[in-house]
Amino acid sequence: MSIQKLFIPCLLSISVLNSCDSDRSKPDDKYDVSVADPKLTLVKPVVYFDESHKNHHEIDNTFRPFAQLITNDGCVVKANKKPIDENILTAADIYVIATAMGWEDPGEVSPFSSQEVDDLERWVDQGGSALIITEHYPFGLAMKPLLDKFGITVHNGYTEDTLLNNAAVGDALLFEKSKGNLNSEHPILNDVDRINTFTGASVKGDSTFIPLLIFTNNAQNYNVNVVVERNGNDITTNVTYADFYFAAGYAQGLSKSYGKEKIIVLAESAFLTAQIDKNGNKFGMNIPDTGNKQFALNCIRWLAEKVQ
Repeated sequence: MSIQKLFIPCLLSISVLNSCDSDRSKPDDKYDVSVADPKLTLVKPVVYFDESHKNHHEIDNTFRPFAQLITNDGCVVKANKKPIDENILTAADIYVIATAMGWEDPGEVSPFSSQEVDDLERWVDQGGSALIITEHYPFGLAMKPLLDKFGITVHNGYTEDTLLNNAAVGDALLFEKSKGNLNSEHPILNDVDRINTFTGASVKGDSTFIPLLIFTNNAQNYNVNVVVERNGNDITTNVTYADFYFAAGYAQGLSKSYGKEKIIVLAESAFLTAQIDKNGNKFGMNIPDTGNKQFALNCIRWLAEKVQ
């Protein structure tokens, strides 16, 4: 997710909630979401998008191009605006949770009940497939109980890797297969040579998880200090990043196929969108010379394959 940043010595200050305001960007409805060779038209997997936990991305807004893309690949895409339960999950082949937030500003309190977390973990364990997408603060903290259940540690700040900065694309990290930053051995990276992501955070799992988007040894996880100021009905959230630790063992994307489980966890969300910001700049799959679109298709295709 692209965020506005102001760099000063040893301190990074951002206005997170303003930068996540959907009024500041819109889906790029001119982006080409056609699929030349659809792979899922016979399978027709049912993909549910979670929209019941104050999700920043929804399929009728910023995630619309992604939803249209996988529909064109053969998926049946639906929004779930109810709490997660066994009935909802039974109707789905793939369940997507992207950028959930708590209901009260700054959104860091988890919106998931323990029952929802247990139901989703049990469903995946029994053969369901999940795509979970977190982000920089406050999304990481809001989604932490869910990620903890799957054995994923999420950094609750933002992650920087200056060796991956893409000088041609603002606020983008460029992961390249030729430089070892994309896992060339995983089918999710088939026919994908370059991926741009847009700020975000990082995640790590145990040895059963396979890294997909791999940071360099220079990657740094910045910690957060949060001050919430209330003036009547106006709420201002100031987030500063003043210290960091090296992100050894963390990645910006992981996958797991173990037993009956199949799960992808991503720590950045905008790179699966196609958006236009308030200044008319494109970011997401619509950036030229990038494999983001193919990566998006590959993720859903891999999740649609049942573990034998």
